[in-house]
Amino acid sequence: MRLIKNTIKNSGLVAVIACAMLVVGGGSAIAGSMITGKQVKNSTLTGVDIKNKSINAGDLTDAARNTLKGNVGATGATGSYSPMGSAFSSVQSTNGTATPEPVFTDVPVNVPTGSSKLLIHFNAECSVTDPAQYATQYVSIRVDGVQIQNSASICANTPDFDTARFSSNSVQRYVDVAPGAHTVSVTHWVSDATATGYLDDKTLTIIPAA
Repeated sequence: MRLIKNTIKNSGLVAVIACAMLVVGGGSAIAGSMITGKQVKNSTLTGVDIKNKSINAGDLTDAARNTLKGNVGATGATGSYSPMGSAFSSVQSTNGTATPEPVFTDVPVNVPTGSSKLLIHFNAECSVTDPAQYATQYVSIRVDGVQIQNSASICANTPDFDTARFSSNSVQRYVDVAPGAHTVSVTHWVSDATATGYLDDKTLTIIPAA
């Protein structure tokens, strides 16, 4: 009777050990066989199956990355204002006194916060005719009605030049200003009462700068 009991007990122990080995062996087999994309049916995985924040930009296709858009950025600073002048302009001094004539008048410009200067560039095709003597044409730039530096010579002639001969010339000025609204004006005149100064193809470029 005792022999039978021991045999039954030992047989049960062997069965438990065998089951344990089977489980361990089966686990190793499962771990060694990883699931790949070939074994996943297309369109069966969803966003729920993907760990949050686990996909980087490099994991996406170029087409997918091109569809990504961030928030709209802040509005940039106001660009330069470049008005074009009239097709032709001329001035003649009277009584031997230079009489300034307007070229551009009170052109508006807004200086954004963070800028403290204006770069002003004036360019034109110019000519002076004066059969009697030498004459010079001058240009003056004003900001908010105040002249910036001295007037600049933009064109001159010699006595033998009795017809208009044009050349391209420019004047450039820097001026300190406060942020906000300002105006820029340009005038020109000639140095002799018998002379006539001409300006053609005029441009005025105004650029706020730090």
